[in-house]
Amino acid sequence: LILDNLSAKTLDGAVGGSLKVILEQPVSLSAGLKFIALDVARFVDDFNLHEKFEMTGKLSGDLKVVTQGTKFEILNGNLASLEPGGVLTIKDKTLLKNMAARTKIPAQLFMESFENYQYTIGTVQVGLEENNAVLNTAFDGKAGPRKLYIVLHEFTTQPVK
Repeated sequence: LILDNLSAKTLDGAVGGSLKVILEQPVSLSAGLKFIALDVARFVDDFNLHEKFEMTGKLSGDLKVVTQGTKFEILNGNLASLEPGGVLTIKDKTLLKNMAARTKIPAQLFMESFENYQYTIGTVQVGLEENNAVLNTAFDGKAGPRKLYIVLHEFTTQPVK
C-alpha cells in the first residue's frame, strides 16, 4: 500500500508526506512526514497528559519512520516552535525531584525553573537509540535556556493481527 501526497489535519495543524506499508508478515512501514503548526496544548489534551505537564505553542518539522514488524528501524526527526513560542510547566514533582538530584541543583530551584517557563525558541530532535525513542529538547526564553533529554524505553509498535 503506497500513499503519496498524503495530507491530513491533526492537532489543529496539518501533516503531509508519503506512507508505504508492506502487508506481508512481518508487516513493515516507511513514512516521511512533514508537520505544520501542530498545537502542543491540543496534544496534551488529546493524550490526557495534564498531570505530567502543560505546554502551549505550535511546532512544525519533519519525521522519518521505518518499522520492520514491531521494531523501529529508523525514527528521525526535527521539530521547531513557531513564533511567539509558548509556555512549559512540568507538574510531575517526582520527575522534577529526580532530575534535580541528577543535576545537583536544589530541588526547589529546579522546580521553579519549570513552572510557567516562557520560551520563544523551542526545538525537538527525535531519534532512536537501541530500542528506545529519544527526544532531545531545547528551549530558550527570557529566563534562560532549558534542555530536556527524554527517553521512552522499549519503544515498539503493536503487532498487526
